[in-house]
Amino acid sequence: MNYTSLESKIKNLIAKKSEGEYWDFKQEWHNDNERLLHDILCFANTVHDKDCYLIIGVSDTGEIIGVNEENRRRQADILDLLSNTVFAGDNVPEVRLDTIKIDEKEIDVLTVFNSYNVPYYLKSKSKKYNNIREGYIYTRVGDRNTPINQNACIQQIEMLWKKRFGLTQPPLLQIANRLENKLEWSQNENTYYNIYKPEFKLEMEYDNEYDRDVGEFYV
Repeated sequence: MNYTSLESKIKNLIAKKSEGEYWDFKQEWHNDNERLLHDILCFANTVHDKDCYLIIGVSDTGEIIGVNEENRRRQADILDLLSNTVFAGDNVPEVRLDTIKIDEKEIDVLTVFNSYNVPYYLKSKSKKYNNIREGYIYTRVGDRNTPINQNACIQQIEMLWKKRFGLTQPPLLQIANRLENKLEWSQNENTYYNIYKPEFKLEMEYDNEYDRDVGEFYV
């Protein structure tokens, strides 16, 4: 997403004057890394397929305040935070920090990109953290994050694992994704079945003998 489209999107979100499932307002940056990490985890673990936005310098009611320079974060600060965090499976959320100007006031926008490597959670935590828990899965439902001292409900955790395995996508897209690994498919004459989802099958039909050389079944 280029700067102009990001600015337009953020302006539209601020104009709603309320928070939502993929955006959140913060009047100022977090005072500690623990709370920032918790927000990133909540936005990284979403069932929907949208990028999420942490909008800094805007009140909960959508009033543009501007960023407080005293505790302002930089892109390098956030990348250092993530690189020094031990995530389960070494899966690290992808983020980007941008600054945009609205009404002559600067606001920071932390984008947490949509991913299918969910759920993200900590394998171990820094000794400096008191509240965030290793092994806990945090998510966002509507405009609310999972509390930092609680685990997400089992239904949300199940949906995150389904997203990871592509089960929340339309069937045709699931088939296309399954074709990325030809070892998942078993042949029975001119029909190929997916060994994990047997209801997915590809039937090969030929108009003549010469068509049999057109390529592998997964092409």
